[in-house]
Amino acid sequence: MWEVFGAKVYDMDTGTFRSLTDTLPKIASYADRYFVFFFKNGSGSAYYENSEMEKAKEAGLKDFLDPEYSREYFKGVHASIQRIEELIRILAETDKTKLSNKELSVLFDRGTRELVEIFGYYLACQPQCVAGLEDELKRRLRTIIPHDKIDEIFSELAVTTRNSKIKQEEIDWLLLLLSAKKMSVSDLTHPECNELIKNHSTTYAQLHIGHSQTEYYAKKFEHEIIEDTDVLQARYEAIVTLGQKAAQKRQQILDTYNLQKDIQYIADVLAEIGHLRFEMRVSGWAPLYAAFCPLVFSEIERRYNLSHRSLDLATISEIESILKGETVAREIFQSRKDKFLMFIDDGKLKTYAGEAAEKLFNELISVDDYSGITEIKGNIAMKGKVTGRVVLFKWGDNLQNKLKEMGDNSIIVAGQTRPELMPLISKSKGIVTDEGGITSHAAIVSRELGVPCIIGTKIATQVLKDGDLIEVDAHTGIVRILK
Repeated sequence: MWEVFGAKVYDMDTGTFRSLTDTLPKIASYADRYFVFFFKNGSGSAYYENSEMEKAKEAGLKDFLDPEYSREYFKGVHASIQRIEELIRILAETDKTKLSNKELSVLFDRGTRELVEIFGYYLACQPQCVAGLEDELKRRLRTIIPHDKIDEIFSELAVTTRNSKIKQEEIDWLLLLLSAKKMSVSDLTHPECNELIKNHSTTYAQLHIGHSQTEYYAKKFEHEIIEDTDVLQARYEAIVTLGQKAAQKRQQILDTYNLQKDIQYIADVLAEIGHLRFEMRVSGWAPLYAAFCPLVFSEIERRYNLSHRSLDLATISEIESILKGETVAREIFQSRKDKFLMFIDDGKLKTYAGEAAEKLFNELISVDDYSGITEIKGNIAMKGKVTGRVVLFKWGDNLQNKLKEMGDNSIIVAGQTRPELMPLISKSKGIVTDEGGITSHAAIVSRELGVPCIIGTKIATQVLKDGDLIEVDAHTGIVRILK
């Protein structure tokens, strides 16, 4: 379903496993009882059972069609983000060295619970959980809308008109450039210029743009500050009116087709889910991990004589045992450094390391042969048709090297897009992903940028290679290999 680079056991436990077993059952009417994550030499991949994805689809439809459930769900997401913001403020004011062991344990418990909670809400709106809602909206639209307009109307209705943090970052960046122009500040050595870039980089730290955000923005500044003020102003005005235009377009659709409140309700829920999925990442777990783990983990390691960053390779239960003063076989942590497998088997978490992990993975997961495939089918996120060369991104690839591969006709192909891929996405003529629905990052960003996008192909990253010449037909949802 998705892949990640540099995953650690604690990250996976808080971000998926404990959330699946403890939090999701309290939030949704169905929670997966089987799930596999395998990590090897820097990269990890996650796998769901097909039958359980169908159950999640059915449950998600039932849950989100209930207005009371949706209200409570959205209320819970906002409350979780607010608690995280409060905890981050507390962490910033905390002198970890002055905490008693009990206080340190309480702080670890609180941070872990907040991570598990926010991920529970996130898992409840995974693509498979809202797929039924998407299908239901299309089904109802088919009784009213001409067949050839279904995909277009669907995407106009189901995508938020509110600014994502990505769009707000671009707005603020253009304001920065215009401000620099007004002050005649165009030299990176100028103190005011450096301060502007530093502040912007700090504000949008959780967009994870490359390994050095300040360096990225400095290069971006040098490249764009030479543009005429009128051009920058036009870009600014165009992007700030995108939301307004989308809202006007949405209202026009509602009026033209006299759509009933039940259709509007489903569209509103999907739009809100898409907006909040992004907010849960950039305002929820990403800043909490950044504030929580370095402070708390380093102090636990110091007090309990653990090797550097060894807690990253421990489960929540193992860390809790250490904090209670119980004996834990610490050598297991290092055995997971290169390979580990975490497996929910009938609702119970099992963790394996080294060769045992790889052996079990090979038994659980089959490898398919996709050679000879020249066409890939997916779902339309943003209409359009474009031809270009593949730039294939897999988590763990060097982002700066991939940026150097980007030409004027590049198409980004990835398992799924995330905020840290924005430098690649902003230079792409098209986007193709293995996973994702209308509420996914790729769907939202492609519409904001007006870039043709096909999502949910399942196999694009396994079929396509760097440099392949492809046609992305986001009118039919088909990706064709031309050469």
